[in-house]
Order: sequence, then C-alpha cells, then structure tokens
Amino acid sequence: MVHDFSEVHNHEMVESEHQQFMTVNPHLDDVHLKFILDCSKANIEPTLTFKVLKETLGGFDLVGCTVGDIRNASRDIKAYAHGFDVQMVLDDMAKKKKMSGSYTYHYEVNENNQLVALFWCDGLMKRNYHMFGDIVAFDTTYNTNRRFVECMGIAPKMIVTDQDNGMRSTIEEVLVGTRHRWCMWHIMHKLSTKIPNRLLRDEAFKKEFSACVWSDLLKPDEFEEEWKRVVESHGLEDFDWFNSLYEHKHFWIPAYFRDFPLGSMIRTTSISESENSFYKRFLKPRANIAEFYMIFNHAVEFQRNSRTALDYHDATALPILATTLPFEKHASTLYTDTMFRKIQVEIIEGNDRCRVLGFSSTEFVDTYKLGDSNRKSYLEQ
Repeated sequence: MVHDFSEVHNHEMVESEHQQFMTVNPHLDDVHLKFILDCSKANIEPTLTFKVLKETLGGFDLVGCTVGDIRNASRDIKAYAHGFDVQMVLDDMAKKKKMSGSYTYHYEVNENNQLVALFWCDGLMKRNYHMFGDIVAFDTTYNTNRRFVECMGIAPKMIVTDQDNGMRSTIEEVLVGTRHRWCMWHIMHKLSTKIPNRLLRDEAFKKEFSACVWSDLLKPDEFEEEWKRVVESHGLEDFDWFNSLYEHKHFWIPAYFRDFPLGSMIRTTSISESENSFYKRFLKPRANIAEFYMIFNHAVEFQRNSRTALDYHDATALPILATTLPFEKHASTLYTDTMFRKIQVEIIEGNDRCRVLGFSSTEFVDTYKLGDSNRKSYLEQ
C-alpha cells in the first residue's frame, strides 16, 4: 500500500540495464579490494583489471563497479600507505626475518629519519650467490653501489665495473681478496670518441685492435708485443687515452685474467640492460616503496618459477645426439639444453676435422687423445 506520494521531487525510473551506472549502486566489497590489490602487485592497470573481472564474473552488469571505481580504489590504497609505506616494508621484512634466520635486511636513515638505503635478500638469493657469485657486475652509474658492496658480506672472486676509480678503492677496502676488472664493453664503446676519424673508417685497424684486446689466447708478453705493433703501425703513440689504457692493462686485458675462465668477457652493460628489461615488465615508474616491494617480490617469484620450468625441461628432455662420440653423450648430461646445442655445434665441427685416438680417466680428470687431419695428436682434459 502507498501511504504517501509527493511529486515535488521525483525522477524518471531507470532502465534495469542502466542500473550499473548509478552512483548509488557501485560498491567495492572486500573481495573487489583484494582482487584490485593482487592485480596491482602484478602491475595490471585498472582498465585491464576491470576486463578480467568482467570475464571472470560473466558480464559488465555483474562486475559491480566501473573502471573509475577501480582507479579510485587503487588511488585510495596508495594514499592510505602514504607516509607509512617504508614502515610497512620494514615490518614485513622484520616478520620474514623472524620466520627465517636466513633472511637478511639492512637499512639506513638520515638525520630526519628518512630512509636513504635499503638492502635485503632471502635464503634462496644467498644460495644462488654462493653457487653463481664468482663474478658480480656493477652499473656504477648509480651512486649507491658502495652500500651494496658493504652489505654483500661475502666477497665474490671478481667484480666487473666500468672505469670507476671510486669503486676500485671501495672494492679494495671492503672486499679484500676480490679481483676487480673493467668492463670491456665500456672501453670499446669509448673507442669511437678517442681515435682519429681516419681510423674509424679503417676496417683493418678495427680488426687488429679487437684481435689484440679481446683474445684470451694471448699470453701477457704476446699481448704487449701485439699492442706495441698496433699502436706504432697506426701512429697512436702520443694519444694519452691509449697510453692510460696500457698502464692499466691488468684491469681489462684478457691476457691477465687467463686463470679466471670467461671472466674477461663479462659485459656489465648487457647484463644491466637485461635485468632492467625484465623488471620494467613489472615495475611502475611512480610506485611508492611499498608498491615497489610487492611488485618486486612478484617479479622474483615469476623469475623463479620460470627457472623451475627450465630445470624440469632439462631434467626430462633427451637431446638428439649428432655423433657416436662418447664425450658428446657425456656433455649432454652436464650442460643445459640450450648450452648443449651450442657445444654440439663445436663437437660436430671438430668431428669433421679430428678423431678420438684414446681415452683415460682418473678420479678427477678425463683425458682424451685427439688426432687431426695432419696426423698431429693432442691431449685434452
């Protein structure tokens, strides 16, 4: 029964399909907020979040909100954390430290109690560093690497940077016993700005110079002889940059790192760019530290899951052998599938030019006797 009716303030009735757009109807409950937060961790922006909700729930009218509502909710979540984001991150790290003794975090604040440096790593990161931390590459264009070096605690066998004297003194002071070398890429990149224009167009010079500085087959005395020949033949004796490079040859020439396999070929820029490219898929440019922390953890989980998938592939895949050579079959059990394919190419090429004459084995070393087409023999371990 209608007890009272007033026409003074009234509106036309809204069609049922338009109800979802009325301001009194949209309502973000806890489920919505949790979903929006989870999407934010995965760096999924509001429009795509709305599309996922629509497909999950079965239609626009069942979502219960608009793209604007989701965008406003993301803004409110960020505003709620403003001023507390650093403490939220530190509280979470403290909780993880309490749950696992292998978790480590260090932070520094300034005189205004503002965060200026933060370092953390979990048990798996530490284990990976123990297993693969022979070489650590630094992008020294960022000016806080000293703090990172001090927080590492365990010295790697080698650290690769560009020509940074400050970093060199830091390494010598903090990581005693660690060898420091310069990144070859940075040196070669500067070459075009240091040599005369006539040499930039000289392909013979480029080949000779590259063969001299890149080769890990040359011994130190052989390198010095070749360097002197290249410099004199192209009139570079009076160039200070070349003379300075020669004075610091122990920091970058492979001939002086022959006892450290592959260390001389590390390119810090390519490593840094590879990491940057990966994390750019997840990170937001204006994220506060709490958002960054959540998104970073999601990125690490993604990376670790990808590695686990690759481990499964290597454990179950059976590579197709190209020869009947025993050491090809042995190599297939030692290397990952991708690396074995590269080595297999060398084995095939070698098999066309040489043959196995004999094999012997001790507890630690396998020795092969090889013969080439010129009837020369070699011992390979």
